[in-house]
Order: sequence, then C-alpha cells, then structure tokens
Amino acid sequence: MLLKTDQRTLYYFPADSSENSSEDPGDVPRFAIQLNNELPLSQQDLKKLSIKDKLEVRNSSGKYQVYLNDNLVGVLGRDRVNELKFFKMQWDNGLKMINERRLNSGNTANYQDENVGEVDEQINNSSSSLSRRLSENKDGFIIPGDLILRAVTWNLFGKPIYENSDEEFGKLLILEDGSFADLYFFCFQETVPLTATNLHSSPERVKGWVTILLSILNKTTKSDNDDSFISIKTNRLLGLTSIVLAKQKYSKQIGHINTKSLGTGLLGVWANKGSISIDFKIGSDDLSNTKGLAIQFLNCHLASGASKDVLIHRRNELFDIEKKLKIDGRGKLANEKWIESYNEEYVYETLYENQDNENINSLLYSMNLADPEENDDEMFQIVDQKKTAPTSSSNNTEKEKLNVQESDVKDSSKDTTDSIIFVCGDLNYRIFLERTTIDEYLDNNDEGIDKMLKFDGLSQEKQGGKIFLDFKEGPIKFKPTYKFKSLDYDLTRSPAYTDRILYTDHEKLDQTNYNSIMDFNSSDHKPVVADFKLSQIPLIDYEKRSEIMSKYFKETDKLENDSRPTVEISDLDLEATEVPILAPTELTTVLKNNGDTKLSWELIDLNEQPFAKYENEFFHILELDPKNGDLPIGESATITIRATLPIGLPSFSHTSILRVHNAQDFFISYKFTARDTYFGKSLDLLNEALKTVDSNTLDITDSNSTDVETSAPSSDVKKLSVSSATTTFGGIPKQIYQLVDFLSGNSYDEMFDFEKAEFYKLTELEIEIMSDIDANADLDIKRLDIENLAYKHSATRAVSKILLILLNNLEGGVVPPDIAIELINSYYSKGNQKLSNDSNDNVNGSFRMFKSKEDIVLHLSELLPGLRANVLIFLCNFLKVCYLNCGGDSVDNKFTRSLILEKFKEILISLPMKISRKKMVLDSRARNLKKRRNEIIDILIFSD
Repeated sequence: MLLKTDQRTLYYFPADSSENSSEDPGDVPRFAIQLNNELPLSQQDLKKLSIKDKLEVRNSSGKYQVYLNDNLVGVLGRDRVNELKFFKMQWDNGLKMINERRLNSGNTANYQDENVGEVDEQINNSSSSLSRRLSENKDGFIIPGDLILRAVTWNLFGKPIYENSDEEFGKLLILEDGSFADLYFFCFQETVPLTATNLHSSPERVKGWVTILLSILNKTTKSDNDDSFISIKTNRLLGLTSIVLAKQKYSKQIGHINTKSLGTGLLGVWANKGSISIDFKIGSDDLSNTKGLAIQFLNCHLASGASKDVLIHRRNELFDIEKKLKIDGRGKLANEKWIESYNEEYVYETLYENQDNENINSLLYSMNLADPEENDDEMFQIVDQKKTAPTSSSNNTEKEKLNVQESDVKDSSKDTTDSIIFVCGDLNYRIFLERTTIDEYLDNNDEGIDKMLKFDGLSQEKQGGKIFLDFKEGPIKFKPTYKFKSLDYDLTRSPAYTDRILYTDHEKLDQTNYNSIMDFNSSDHKPVVADFKLSQIPLIDYEKRSEIMSKYFKETDKLENDSRPTVEISDLDLEATEVPILAPTELTTVLKNNGDTKLSWELIDLNEQPFAKYENEFFHILELDPKNGDLPIGESATITIRATLPIGLPSFSHTSILRVHNAQDFFISYKFTARDTYFGKSLDLLNEALKTVDSNTLDITDSNSTDVETSAPSSDVKKLSVSSATTTFGGIPKQIYQLVDFLSGNSYDEMFDFEKAEFYKLTELEIEIMSDIDANADLDIKRLDIENLAYKHSATRAVSKILLILLNNLEGGVVPPDIAIELINSYYSKGNQKLSNDSNDNVNGSFRMFKSKEDIVLHLSELLPGLRANVLIFLCNFLKVCYLNCGGDSVDNKFTRSLILEKFKEILISLPMKISRKKMVLDSRARNLKKRRNEIIDILIFSD
C-alpha cells in the first residue's frame, strides 16, 4: 500500500501473516520513501521496518503533516483523513508485530503506541509475503550475465591533467578490441599537490575528471540510451580520488554502495598517504534474499622509499587498512606474523625529507582544522601515535575509531564468501637493483622485465607470504611506470613498478589484460590498466521482477477487495455538454451501501491541479460536494461534481478516486464540454460570425450636445445615447454593440466599479445575458428595465460586468500589442525641427505629431484595419458619453478619468506583457510607452 503526500510517497509492505509469523524473524514488514514522480522502486529502495521507525501525524493549519522519524514526508489535506488513518493503522500493526517478536525472543524492551489499531485479521491471514513470493520465483528474474570491467590507476603528480587537451584520454577507456567496458573504476593519486600547506582535496578536480571521462564515453550515445554511462559513486581524501562509472543499463544492478577513507601519512593521521574504498553489490535483491556479488575497490597510496624500515612501514599501512577499513574477503592485505616495529624517525626523515620542517610542525598544530564545506573529507585522522606492532587481539581505541571515515550506509550483512577485492594504486614498491643494472634490463625488453621483477619489492614481499595473501596480479609485460620526465625515465631516480593492480581470485573472474599506457607525459607516473571479465554473475531482469510483483499486488488487492463490504455506484462515467462559460454545472452519481456494516468514504483527486493556470484565489474549476461522509447500511448518498469552465477552456476532463474504507476503490471519470461561445474570440471572428452593417459609421454622440462643456455640466444637460432607434450596428459586432447601447442610456457612476473576485461569480441575470450573447439573440431589454426598477442599477451592473468580461478576453484585444507599438512610435516625431512652440509637445527631443482627436482618428484609419478602428473609436466615444452622463468633471462623479483609464487602457490599446529595455530603445521613440499610450487614450476619449 502507499500514502502519497504533496512531496513524497511512502510505501508499506506487510510481512507474511501466517500464524507463526510472529515467531519467524526472517520475514518483517518493509517500507520505502520516494520523491513523487521518481523511477519505480528497486531493491535498494526497500528497508526493513524497525521498532524505531515511528510514523507521526501532526495537525497544522487545518492540514496533516506526516513525519517519519521526525523527518517531514509531506502534507495531506483533511479530506484524506480516512486514508491516513488506515495507512497508519497498518504501519503501527507492523511495529506491534516486531515488538511481539522481541518479547518472544526474551528481549524485555517494550513498545507502546496509543494509536496502534486492530489488524484486519481476515486480510492479513489471506495475504502472502512479497519477500517469500520473490524468493520462490527468483529463478524467473535472476538471469546470469557477463560484465566487462576495467580498473585504472594513475598518480597525477598534483596536476589537473584532465584540462590538458594534448592527452588522448580515450586510451584510458578503450579496450584492446576497440570497445568500451561495462564498468570502470578509476584510482587517482596526487589529484592535488601533496604539500604541507595543502589540507584538503578538490571536489572541482573530481568533477573535472568525471566530466571529461563521461564526455568521451557518451560521445556517440544518447543520454537516455541504456548503453550510455553515468557516474555511480566517487570518493576522495586529499590527493586520493576514486570514481566508479557504469553503463546506465547496469546502474540499477549496483546497490549497497559504501565509501570509507583512512589516512596513514605523517604520524598516522595526515592523508598524504592512505587508502579510500568504494564497495557495492551487483545483482543483489534483499526482498528475494539474493546476495549478489560483492565488489570492493581499494585505492591506495603507500609510503615511498626503499629501506627496510619503509618496507616494514608499508606492511603496517596495509595491516591498518585491512583492520580499520574492515576489509572482509578471501584475501588478506598483510600477514599479521610479519608486522614489526620500525625506526619511526628514519621513516619520518625518508618520507618528508623534501618538506619544509617548519610547515610540517605548523601542520601538526593544525590537526583539528577541517574545511566546513567538505564534510566527506577529513584530512587529519586521529589515531594512536605509538608505532608498535599491532596484534590480532588488540581492540580499537576511541582514537582508532576516528581514524576510519565511513559513509552513513552500513552493510552489516556482507557476504564474504562471494566477494572480490581489487587493490589499485601507487603502492611505491621499488626494484632492489642498481640503476645501471635496471637500465641494462630495460634494453632487453621481455627478458629484461622478467629479470627485474625478481627484484621487485612487492613481488618479493608477496612471494614471502608477508603481504597480499590470496591476491593475484596479472603477468607484468610492461616497463616500470615510475619515474618519468615526459616520455623518458628521470635520471635522478631508479625506475620502479610503483603502480599496481591486484585482486582476489574468484571462479567468475578472468583477467584479460594488464598493461601500462606509456603515451601520457603529463605526470611522472604512467597509468596502469587492468581488464577483467565477470562471467555468468547474477543480474536482475527488472521487467520480469516487476511482473511478479504486479501479480502479487493484484492478488493481494483481490483478496482485500473480496473481503470488503459491497457498495454500488450508479454511474462511473459522467459527461455534460453545452456547458455555459463561467456558470457552475453539476453532475451527480449515487453511492449505495449494500453491505452489512456502516461505511466511511472519501473522494480523492487522481490528477493534481491539471488546469492550475486557469485557477486563482477567487476561482476554482472543480468542486466536489460532499468530499467524504459516513453511509449507514442500506442508505444512499448523492455525490455532486460541480465544474465552472473558464473562458478559453473548451472542455474539462478529470478523474477522482471514490475510496470506501475497507472496500474497493472506484474511479469516477467526468467530462464537461463548453458550448460554442463568443467570449475569448477575436474581433475578426466576432465580425465574421455575426451579421454587421458597414454602410455607415455610427456617431455615438448626440448631435444636439456637441458643444456641451465637460468642465461644468448643468443639471439639465440631456442624457446622451449611442442609440437612435436604429436596427443596424454601424460596423460594430452585435455582441459589443448591444451591451454598449444599453449602458449608454442607463449609465451611472459606479457601473464599472468591480472587485476582482466579482468576475468569477455570476448572478442568474448575468448568466442569462451571456447566454443571449452566445446565442446571437437580442438582449431582453424589457426584463433589464424591470430589473433596474426592482433593484436599482442591478441590470446596469450586470450588463457592464458582461461587457468587461467580453472585452477583457478579446483575443488580440482591440489594438494588438504590435500595432500599439507602431501607433505610439508614430505619435511622436524625432528630429531637429520643432513642430510646435508648446513646451508640452516637446519631450526629450521628440515632438507630438497629433494634437487633436481628429488627427489621431485619421491616423488610426490608415494604421488599423477598419473593424478595429471602428471599435476603438466607438468604445472611446461610449466612455465619453458615460463620463458626461455621470457628471463629467463634477466632484461627485465617481466615474472619473483615472478610473476609466484604469479599467479600459489595456482593453483599448494593449501593450506587450514584457518589454526589454533594449527593445524600447530600438523600437520606440519614447522611453515610457505606458505614459504615451495613456496620452493617446485621453485624447481619443476626452478631446472634442
């Protein structure tokens, strides 16, 4: 079962509910938590439920906050309270079962929770364990397969070599047959310079290497292709860097990933030397108890030097690495019998003879320093500073525990019988020969290499049973990898095989290549690569695994649904057509309880805000009434789905889950389809759709009132009207003309004074007016007059609201933004010659071209299509009529110039929603487009 909140989804899988399940510690409940819309669950997502996994619900601001172990999972609305109660009841039952097992095993620790509910025994006793089902069918989805692996080790000499375009990094990646491996492990040493003043690793350099390597691997592969590569894990400690890359199709096979780090340098704490680890399992599946193959990669940088004391020191380093990083497997890094004490002072001098002693001393006093931005990178690891030979019985002190840096993920169930350990790095072993002898052997190629290896320090130590017990190393057929100056050996140092790759033997592992790449010249070391084939290892076929899980869930759901009461729904597919815009429309269905117990039910949205762009704080498309309730035996409840379609949304489809507690879920689908409407259409479509008469241009003003002074109208000024009892519309779409005609004769000063919220709630009269408009019918003037008489100005306000809705939703407006810019640009002329002596006409060197309404109207007729010019002038004259009818400039007139401009400026002349400063400077002769737009509207409305 699952609980989906606004942020994350919490999954819960009950344990096997057989009679003896409380005594069976092998099967426990499991859970997982995922961000919404993540990929399907995989085995690494599932965790065993423990007694400490407390699910808590907190009430906050009318909503429920769900917490798991004091971490917020997400928020649920109050309408989902029953779903939340049922989920928590099952969760708490799992905790109760775990506690009972603890009591039965003799553990007296008890767990009590007041909210633990009773378990539905019938459901639990009939369900099967998911874990058991997968275990029984693992042969159906665990498919043996082959993997090609390449390990690379390279000491980078403290340089950001990935920035060097001269190096061919593809040679690090391409196998001998020209293909790519499936899995890569890169071990870099000295990623940053190992100086006494350098205390931290560089995440930038790690990122740089990951970027360059992936760019080469994915050069010819799309990112969503299964054969494309991704980064699985990285680890870093000062100069040590480890990177695991894998093909995307194998990434889900890799789980239980852990990282560890250990510094073994100066006084056993400085991380200029040490080891970092990345370990994981391939093909493991906890649910089916499939262990998979455990792989661990160790990246080591050991002490340098060729003396006996340094040799013993390296044994101690390997012993510390094995013990403190808890290397569990078939091989041992160091033989405990050969761990000896050594001359610490000599090793100190050998290791740091090139360091500034003053800086070293300063560093020792700084051992508590840490970069707060590098939480995963401790440069100083505090340990027991006494250099004595460790024994197998010695216990880790508190300081020794601090020496090991581990990831938060612990793998306590590591299977040591099926694991492989790879050790890669600059192990710093030398050849115990004189330089002249080494040079002679180098000239003899293969025969010389074989002779040199007899004196190789690592080979001698390994053959003597002192280090790397049960580890293998491929045949070395390449020359020493250290120390170089460009492509030639450094004459000041003897060549050595410092860079090595070793591994524990495994029946499914075969080494196919072991070589060095001598072409790189950016470091004093050459990279070493080793290729391996993993044959017939267990890999998970997630499609087949998913089929088994889906079948299990369906069977479980069927068992649960069969045991639940019977309910009846009258209709699950509802539809309404010819729905009026902005008018609530209802669909209903009936829920009947045919069972033997009282039912609790609720409605849950399946789609989350699919049409959010149409909604705001005042308007919501969907309303469910009621959203939940209780239903007695034999009773019925009517569920109403109410939708209000906004302008611009032709249809609305949605699905809700009708969730009946302890019964089957029902999916109710409903669709609302709007009728044809003229709201939201362009002027051109309105003009084409309706009959208009273009023979005469309508004069909206009264011919007897052309000389009326607007500054002080007398009380006996005749009310102006746009109508002359004509039956034509003068080139104006009928929808607009009828509304304006009524308002011009019934205007009052508060008819356009609406709050925003009022536009989203229409009265019955307003809905009828919209219906008349959409039906191309004449307005019912008689009814409007009666309404005005019965309720003062009620019809006028209704008509004015519908007019604003119609005009505000005109597609493209009256004057579209592109034409508006051209109009404003042509309103001014820029040049050296003054067009007027009036200082008000001169604005920053620009001069008004049109100073009268007649000039602008003439220009509009040239600039705008006839329909838009007519409507613009018509509306401007209408607004002047209303302004004069309401009292003009009288102090008592609430229909002021500023109100007219506020309500109608965007309707009349629309500006672009967003204009860049660059565009304003280049395309306009004015910096303030709004100001000049308002000047034009003012002239069109209020000038004679």
